[in-house]
Amino acid sequence: MRRHWAVLWILLSWTASGQLRPGQRVDLLKSESVTVQRTSQGPVTILRGDVALRNREGTFYCDSARWWRKDDRFLAYGHIRYRGKQGVRLSSSTLDYSQGVAFLRGQVVLEHEGQVLRTPSLRYDTELEQGTFQQGGDIESPDGRLTCRSGKYFAKEEHFMYEGTVHAVTEDYILDAPAMEQWPSQHRFTIPRGGQAKTESGWMTFGAAQIWTNPKMRQFYRGVEGQDSTIQFRADSLYQVDALKRTELFGRLSRAQWADWSEDSLEIHAYTIVRTPDSARAHGEVHTFSQGLVSASESMRWQIEDSLMTLRGNPLVWAEDYIVRADTLRFYMHVRPDMDSLFGRGLVHVGTPVDSVRFDEMAGSTMAGWIAARQMKRVTLRGNAQALFHPDAERVSHIQCAQIALEFEKGKLDQVQFIQGPQGDVQGPLSAQGEHLPGFQARSDQRPARMAAISGLK
Repeated sequence: MRRHWAVLWILLSWTASGQLRPGQRVDLLKSESVTVQRTSQGPVTILRGDVALRNREGTFYCDSARWWRKDDRFLAYGHIRYRGKQGVRLSSSTLDYSQGVAFLRGQVVLEHEGQVLRTPSLRYDTELEQGTFQQGGDIESPDGRLTCRSGKYFAKEEHFMYEGTVHAVTEDYILDAPAMEQWPSQHRFTIPRGGQAKTESGWMTFGAAQIWTNPKMRQFYRGVEGQDSTIQFRADSLYQVDALKRTELFGRLSRAQWADWSEDSLEIHAYTIVRTPDSARAHGEVHTFSQGLVSASESMRWQIEDSLMTLRGNPLVWAEDYIVRADTLRFYMHVRPDMDSLFGRGLVHVGTPVDSVRFDEMAGSTMAGWIAARQMKRVTLRGNAQALFHPDAERVSHIQCAQIALEFEKGKLDQVQFIQGPQGDVQGPLSAQGEHLPGFQARSDQRPARMAAISGLK
C-alpha cells in the first residue's frame, strides 16, 4: 500500500509541475517498485521490476534502474531492451543513459531492417539514431556476414561504416579491406581505400570498389588486377553485370589486359575490352596474341562459338616472320582440328623482312591463308596481285598477275606461283630506303610484346 501511495505521489507531483524541466527528456511508463533516495548529489529514484522508461525517440525496458531526473540520466540493469520509433532494437546487460545518448555494455545487439550487429559495447545517440562501436563488431545481413574492429551505424540512412581489418563474406566473394561501407537496403558495399576479393577459384586486388549483391553488379577502379584458373586481367577499372553476363575493362594511362586460356587461348590488350560468354570486343590500340599470331588494330571482335576474330582499323598480323595487313582481317581458329585460317579484304599486303630495310612483299585485293601448328602453310592473294622480291642485295623484282599462291615449309617460304598472265621486270640499283609496293607498311618495330605479369599462366 505504501508503494502505491509513493508512485501516486510522484505522478501527481509531475502533473502539478505542468511539463518537464529543460533538459528533462525521460518519462516513467511503469515499474513494480519506485523508491526515492536522497544523496549528496541530489535525489535518485530507484526503480525495480518490469521497468519501462521513455524519451521522445523510443522506449527502454530493464529489470531495474537508478534514475536522476534532474540530470536526465539513468543507469539500467538486467535484460535491457530499447525500441526506437524507426524500428531500431537494442539489447545489452547494462546501459548508461544521459541526455539522449545511451552507452550499452555486455553482449550488445543492434537490430534494424534485417541487420544484426553484435559487439561488446555501443554508444547510441537516440536523437540522431547513430551507433558507434570500438571493440569489434560482427554484422549479419541478407547480403552476408562481416567482422571489423570498429564502426558506425546511421539508422536513418541505413548506412554502416566499418574500419580496421574489415572481413566480409558474401555469396560471391570474400572481401578484405582496411575500410568498408554498407547500405543494406540498397544491397551495396563500398570499399574506398583498396582491398582484395577472393572467389572459389581466384582473387582480385583493387584500389576502390562498389559491389551490389541484388542485382549483382560490381565496379572495381583505381587499378584492378586478378586471375582464376583460366583467366588473368589488369585494368584501371572493371565493371561486371551478372544479369547481362558482361565484363568491361577500361584503361586510361595504359591499356587494359585480358588473357583467357580456357580453349582458344587469347590474350587482349586495349583501352576498352568487353567480355561476354559469347564474344569479346576491344577498342583503342588493340593488341592480341593467339595461336602463334600477334595482331595490332583499332578494334577487334572475337566470336567464341565460331572461333572467329575480326580486326578492323588498319590491322596488322605478325605470323612468324611474316606481316599481313588489310582493311579487314578475319582469323578463324580450328577450321579443321589442326588448321587455322586468315582472310583479308581491301588492299591486302603480305611481307617478310630481308634485312632492316628491305622486305619481300606481296599484295592483292583479297587474301586467304592457312596456318598449321602455328606456322604458315599456304597463302593465296587474288585481285590485281603484285609481288616484290629481292634476288640479291642490289636488285628488286616486281611481278604482277591475277593470283599469287605461296607454299611454306616449316614456316619458311618454299614455293611461289604466279597465276594468270604474270608480267614483271627486275630493277636496280636500289634506293637507301628500299623499294616497296604502294601502301605497304612494315611497322616491324611496332610488333606488340606480351607482358610477363599477364602471361604468367601460359
